[in-house]
Amino acid sequence: MADANKRRHPLQVQHSDMKTAVNMLAVRRKSRQKQILIGVLLLLSGLALALAVVLLLQPQFSSDSNGDSGSKLTAYKPQAATSPQNQIPVTRVLEPFALVDQSGQRFDMTQLRGKTVLLNFVYTSCSVSCPIVSRELIQLQQSIPAAYRDRLQLLSVTVDPLNDNPKRLQAFASKLGVDHRNWAWLSGDVDVVSLFTKRFQAFDLRKGDAVRPVDHITSLILLDAEGRPTMRYRGPDFDQPRVLRELMELDDLYGPQTRLSLSSRSPSAVVR
Repeated sequence: MADANKRRHPLQVQHSDMKTAVNMLAVRRKSRQKQILIGVLLLLSGLALALAVVLLLQPQFSSDSNGDSGSKLTAYKPQAATSPQNQIPVTRVLEPFALVDQSGQRFDMTQLRGKTVLLNFVYTSCSVSCPIVSRELIQLQQSIPAAYRDRLQLLSVTVDPLNDNPKRLQAFASKLGVDHRNWAWLSGDVDVVSLFTKRFQAFDLRKGDAVRPVDHITSLILLDAEGRPTMRYRGPDFDQPRVLRELMELDDLYGPQTRLSLSSRSPSAVVR
């Protein structure tokens, strides 16, 4: 009788085996789910990393149909460029260029050392964005306090040097009512202007080398007293009060002695 009681009914054995199998299946299922979850997390991490790399490799100036896009104010990093002499230091991106102003006079960028500069690109056949930006800059220029006028410099550089000689630049600026006391309109040798525009990525980079003047950016680029690009403002309808305030704030970072020291540095080799 005792032996009989110890024996388990076949159905009981079958039920026990099934329960064990179900438990093992549940464990395997959880393990499988865990593996899938880990795989999904790894995939998402890989996609996030790839997206970060793509964003980092995108050009600083991406353009929309108007030749510009992005936030109103963004940090700006110029592309490294080379001159026939040597690679130009990032701290002197305006140098070693020498262009020609609206009066036909040589304009050496080294003369801007110690000044805070606001740079934009234009061409005289432009009938939409260039006049708009120029009128906005005229209003900004008129708002500059007297104490800052000798230290703040506006630069408008043509992207069409084949057609925009000094006489045409002068006529275009005069028609708009530009005051040239601290605002130079510049052209020059085609190769030199081309180097300059590449330095500041003045064109929609998606166009490759097949660019036209109409493909130029409408941004304003702010450079400090050491010639370092600091900010970019989206045009053509930029925030005048903000740009003027930040021009003066950036200029205030440099005292008279510092500006004098910067302006007295030995000149670089000039591309002209």
